Amino acid sequence: RPTYIHNVTDTTKVFRFDGYPVLPIHSVSWAVLDHTTYQLKTSNAGATVVNTRAPYPYSNHTAWANRVTANLLSALNSYTGLDYSHDTLEQVVIPEFFVGSSEGWGFISYSEEAILVTPERSSSRYMQDTALGLASGLAHQWFGDNVSMDSWHNTWVTTGLTEHLKYVVTGSLEDMKDWELAEQEVVELVQPALALDVTSHALVDNTHTEAEEVKEACDDLTKYKGGAIISMLHSILKDNTFKRGLAAYLPYVQGLTSSPDELWNFLYEVAQDSGVDLGLQSINTIMDEWASTSGHPTLFVTWNTTHFIVSEPSSGGWHIPVTYMLQNSPGEETSAWLHPGSSLVVPASDPQWILLNINQTGFYRVNYETALWQRLMHQLNTDLTRIPRLSRAQLVDDVFALVEKGTLSYDTLLEFTNYLRAETDYYPWRTALRHFQTLLDKFYGFSSYQLLQQHLVDLLTEVVADVGFARKPQDSHLVRLKQALVLERACAFNHSTCTQKSVSMIRSWMSSTFFDADLSTTLLCSGIANSPPGVWRTVWHMFHYSVFPSVRASLLKALTCTRDQLVFNEFLTNITSSSASVVSSKDRTILLQTFASTPFGADKLLDWLLQRLYTQMNQTVPVANNSAHAGPNSSETPTPLQQANVTPVDFNSSITSTPQPQASNQENVSGPVSGRLYEPVTEHSIVLRSAAVSDPMSEEDVLTILAYILPKLTTSEQGLKLNTFMELNNTGMSNSTLAVMKKAVLQVNQQADWANRTNANITTWLKNKAAPTTVPVFVTTQAPALPTSTPSGSVITSFSLALSTLALIVTLAIC
Repeated sequence: RPTYIHNVTDTTKVFRFDGYPVLPIHSVSWAVLDHTTYQLKTSNAGATVVNTRAPYPYSNHTAWANRVTANLLSALNSYTGLDYSHDTLEQVVIPEFFVGSSEGWGFISYSEEAILVTPERSSSRYMQDTALGLASGLAHQWFGDNVSMDSWHNTWVTTGLTEHLKYVVTGSLEDMKDWELAEQEVVELVQPALALDVTSHALVDNTHTEAEEVKEACDDLTKYKGGAIISMLHSILKDNTFKRGLAAYLPYVQGLTSSPDELWNFLYEVAQDSGVDLGLQSINTIMDEWASTSGHPTLFVTWNTTHFIVSEPSSGGWHIPVTYMLQNSPGEETSAWLHPGSSLVVPASDPQWILLNINQTGFYRVNYETALWQRLMHQLNTDLTRIPRLSRAQLVDDVFALVEKGTLSYDTLLEFTNYLRAETDYYPWRTALRHFQTLLDKFYGFSSYQLLQQHLVDLLTEVVADVGFARKPQDSHLVRLKQALVLERACAFNHSTCTQKSVSMIRSWMSSTFFDADLSTTLLCSGIANSPPGVWRTVWHMFHYSVFPSVRASLLKALTCTRDQLVFNEFLTNITSSSASVVSSKDRTILLQTFASTPFGADKLLDWLLQRLYTQMNQTVPVANNSAHAGPNSSETPTPLQQANVTPVDFNSSITSTPQPQASNQENVSGPVSGRLYEPVTEHSIVLRSAAVSDPMSEEDVLTILAYILPKLTTSEQGLKLNTFMELNNTGMSNSTLAVMKKAVLQVNQQADWANRTNANITTWLKNKAAPTTVPVFVTTQAPALPTSTPSGSVITSFSLALSTLALIVTLAIC
């Protein structure tokens, strides 16, 4: 902040700031704030003052983040052995900020939902993500700001350190030790990194241009794989050695640029002093190969009557830290090194199982010969506790990846994951449900979809009973995460009990009964999907009146869960209107991405997009593009969005009253927690309009929506819809846009062809295993008739994006 202000004239001022130490240019950032709007919350971390500024009314929700930031800063001072180098740390909340955060040296900017937490109203997942985000921004003060890498292709080192240390340091805080963040890092960082690393670039590629290096330095692979490899190195060195190495390195390079080799040399010296086994290699040699080679190794394990043989069949040059456990000595972990071109021999006197990569600390996958897979399956189905829980998650992760690669069959996958019927631990289910959702999405529109969905409901039976539908005061953080995860997916798969509970709970919530933050986030979507349109209208109403960022985020995404075709179409038309959009540009982006994140939503979004385009062209939509529930809509009947201003809720008379908004009161915005999930801040009605079809769509908007929905389009019928539109002579689209659409058709058809070939095998397996019951299909109301003409004016124009200007931030931070 300025230390001297000089009034030159009545309207001109000169601001003077204190000098800073030498800092990298990409860390320079500043903010211009209206101090009558922004309010300050302050905490202390030793000699450092932590300031967090947010605009009213969000300024009432910065206390938690400010306190956690101060604690994290102290923890980083201790862990790195080098104190934070400024007397203040500034954090600023930026409205309409599309990125979660942007780090500068001594100054970090955040979006509202990335920092504002109200513990009584925020879910456990939301609070965890916020704490980790704060830790990442703070770790950048050391790695990236205090010391910077000497070239863009080496920034993976500092990025990886911040990604890994955010789990280490946050997990060390006293009130977050039961969060098990060291274990969560495996399923939240390492596993996604392995998935990204299949077809992506190497972390270091000296053949790339500088522009390519800058782009790659900021991508997800650099963040995830960089963090996973640093985590693996930390595991090899052990915590004390790793900390000592960082403590020796940081003072040496403080305020300077550095190369990875300097860090590796400091760590190597401490490792040698501590007697760490590095397989007779230097850390430079080990880490350079992991950074410069794309992809990752897959170990193959065989048994030949007297010993196991572990090999790495590819031509990669990795030095691989191997950990393994034998059936006859469960809980006893052995470490060894597998060097390029060699094999590892493990004696075994009689048939038993072997388990590699204990707790998935190594950045590699493991495949076993068929007999060894069968032994592991037998163990999991008889006594799964003999295999560590993170290793069970790792086995599930590897099986899915090997099937995706074509190494294992889908029969093996379905047989292996049958053990989940008895699994109640969080980590294997976190992994399994992520993979199963991806698999399920690929078969949307095929016969195996409902069979697989019902199979998942059957697998979830035991764990749903384990978590229940009530919250207990003694529940740990991880239990809360597990309950939210399991119930959200169970409801999404149409688990009958879960669906009934979600409808019942959403009714209780709207009757002003207190609703737990974790359960509300989990069950809102199912409650809306399985309730009449009046419920959607009430949630829409509450979204506009909520002043709690975490609640607004939950409500906003829940609005996309409607299965009512009329509401779906009208809501999309309203949020994309250039003349009267009912949400901000940022919220609109979130809504479109959330709509497109499920096969159902992507399919309906495709239909809606084509309907709009045909209308702009004065053409009737081909019958194949119409919804199965399409029908006339009387213009004299209020639309659901219009009714949102008239009747906030309609439960077919099941509920007779609904919470009504009250006049704003600055005094009580952050007052006692009531039963409702929102506190009104205005007495004005939210003005909504019906289908705003007069607003044409630009090519940019068409391509943006197409990019959102493309990953979830799976059927040849969807490809045919796109192709039919492109074959028209007067689409109004440029050749470049049509070329993109043509590629999209090819991609959709390729996915449909794969699903069609694979569908029969999965269907046969599922039918032979059990006779699943039919999964209910939600029945929608009639959709309005499609317009057959377009108003006069330009057919193709651009949306007008209105951005909030409560605060202005100018930042040169690259990532």
